[in-house]
Amino acid sequence: MAAAGLAVLSLAGVAFCFAWAWRKVRFYAREDTPLPYILLVGGVWWLGVVAVGVLLPMDVATAGSGSSKAMLALWKTNYWVTFICCWVICPIASAYWTSGAFTWKRRLRSALLSNLKFYARVLVVLALIFALVLMHQGFQFSKVTGFLIAAANAYGLFLVVVMLGYGLVEMPREIWEKTCPRRMLDYHYCSAPQTEEALMDAQADLLDVLDAVERFECPQDLMLQAHYDEVRSKAKNARETCLDERTSMSHRTRRTSVDSTGGRGSMSALEHLHSRLKNAIIKAERAKFQWQSLLDVTEQLEAEVKLLETPASSLYQRLDGGGLDASIEEAQGGIDASGLGVDETGASSRGPPRRLTLYYKALKALYAVMVLLSVILIWNECASAISSEASVFGLMVRFAGNFFTRWLCCVLPLSYIAACVYVALFKFKLLDQLTLYGNRQTDVSNLLFNASYVGRVQFSLGVNYTTQLVTEDRQSLAFYSLIGDMDVVPFLGSAFNFYLPVLILLLSACTYFRVFDRLLNVVGIETHTEPGEGGQSQDLVAQGQQLVARHRARLERRRGRDAEAAEERSFSLRQF
Repeated sequence: MAAAGLAVLSLAGVAFCFAWAWRKVRFYAREDTPLPYILLVGGVWWLGVVAVGVLLPMDVATAGSGSSKAMLALWKTNYWVTFICCWVICPIASAYWTSGAFTWKRRLRSALLSNLKFYARVLVVLALIFALVLMHQGFQFSKVTGFLIAAANAYGLFLVVVMLGYGLVEMPREIWEKTCPRRMLDYHYCSAPQTEEALMDAQADLLDVLDAVERFECPQDLMLQAHYDEVRSKAKNARETCLDERTSMSHRTRRTSVDSTGGRGSMSALEHLHSRLKNAIIKAERAKFQWQSLLDVTEQLEAEVKLLETPASSLYQRLDGGGLDASIEEAQGGIDASGLGVDETGASSRGPPRRLTLYYKALKALYAVMVLLSVILIWNECASAISSEASVFGLMVRFAGNFFTRWLCCVLPLSYIAACVYVALFKFKLLDQLTLYGNRQTDVSNLLFNASYVGRVQFSLGVNYTTQLVTEDRQSLAFYSLIGDMDVVPFLGSAFNFYLPVLILLLSACTYFRVFDRLLNVVGIETHTEPGEGGQSQDLVAQGQQLVARHRARLERRRGRDAEAAEERSFSLRQF
C-alpha cells in the first residue's frame, strides 16, 4: 500500500513540477527564444523543483524503510545532471547566445574562451579554500570527495541565506500590498518616472549603437560586407520598431557619444558591434513594453479604485436615474465590465463588486498565513542552532504517524521555504543580468543565468531544511549520504548553524525596513519607495500621475491623427 502511495505521489509531483516549469518558461521567455534554449531552461527548472518538491519529501517519508539505495541513486542522478547543466552547459550556452560572431564555430570558440577565463578564477578560489582545509584539519584523502561536494554547495548555501532573508519578508509584504488597489496604484505612480527614464535611456543607447553601425568603415571584403549588410538590416528594423518620433528627433539635436564609434573594418570589431546591437534592441523592446504595461495596469487599477470607493448610495441614484451604464463605463476607463463584477445585462451588485471584495479578503487571509509561516520558519532557524528537537518542522516529522503524514509534514513547510527562495530569485532586481521580466520579455542570457542559479541553490535549500529536522531523522536520509559531512569545509558545518540564524534575522530586518533601498538612494541610485512613507513619496505619486496622464493624452492625439488619416484615405478611395 505504501509503495502504491509512493508511486502515485511521485508521479503527481513530477507532473506538477513539469507544469510549473513550463508555465514559468512561457511567462518569461521571449517569443523568439529558440527551442533548444527553452528546453534547457525548462529542464533545469524542472530538475530543481523535482529535487525539492518530490525527492526530498519522499526521502523523508521513506527514511528507514529499506529504500535508501534507490533514493540515493535518484539523488546522485539529479545532482550530477544538474551540476553539469548549471556549471558547464548553461554558462557556455549563455556566452554562445550573447556572442556577436556570425558563424557557429566562432561563437562556440568565443563562448569557450570566456568560460575558461571564469573557471580559471574559480580554480584559484578552490585552491585557497583547500589550503585552508589542510591547515585546519590536515590532509585526509578520504575527505577529498566530501570537500568537493561541500565546496560546490557552499556558494548555494550562502545564496539560500540571502534569498531567505529577502523572501521571508518580501513575499508576505507583496501579498499585503495587493490587498489594497489604492496602494498598488500609488506604487505604480511612484515607479512611473523611473520606468520612463529607463525607456529613454534604452532608446538613447540603441540610437548610439545605430549611429555606430552607420559609421562603421567596411573594407572591400565580400564576407565582411555580407555580414555588415546583415547588421545594417537589423539596425534598420530596430529604428522602425523600437523608437518613436520624439526620441529620434531629440537624438538628432544632441552630439553622439564617444562610445558610439563604429570601429574600423575588422571582423572582431563588427562582431562586437553586432553583440551591442542585439543587446540594445532587446533592452529597448523590453523598456517600451514595460512602459506600455505600466499604462495599462494603472488604467485597470484606477477603474477598480473608482468602483471600490464609490458609495452605494451613488450607485443607487445612478441606477434609478438610468445612468448606471455611463457610470460603469466612466469607472472602467475602457475595461471589460465582466472583469469588474458587472454582468453582461448591465446589472450590478449594490456597493463594490462582490468578486473584487472576496478577492481582496482572500489576499488578506493569505497574508496572515504567510506571516505566521515566516515567523515559524525564523524560529526554526534559531532553534535548530541550539537543539534540533526545538524545531517545529522537525517535531512534526518526528511524531508523524504514517508514511503519508510524514510526507505531508515535510512537503508543506518545504514548499514555503522553496517559495521564499525562488520568489526572491525570480523577483530580485539588482543588476539587469539577474532580473527576469514577465509577459515574455526575458532574454535567453537572463533565463540561463537564472536557471543555473536555481540548480545551484536546490541542494543547499535541502541542506537548510534538513538542519531543522531531528538529528536521527536527518542522518537516516539518503540525501544526507549524498551531501556528506559539511564540517569538511570550515564555517559550513555545525559552526555555520550558529551564524545562519543571525544572518537570516539581519537580512530580514534589512528587508523589512528597506535598508538596501535607502542605501541605494543615499548613493544616488533611485529605487521604488513605499507610498505613504512621507512627503517625498506623495510628490512622486503626483509626479507619476501627471506623467501617466500626459502620455495617455499623447496616445489619444496620435490615435486621433491616425483615425483622421485613415478616414482621408478611405474618402480618397471612394472618390477615385
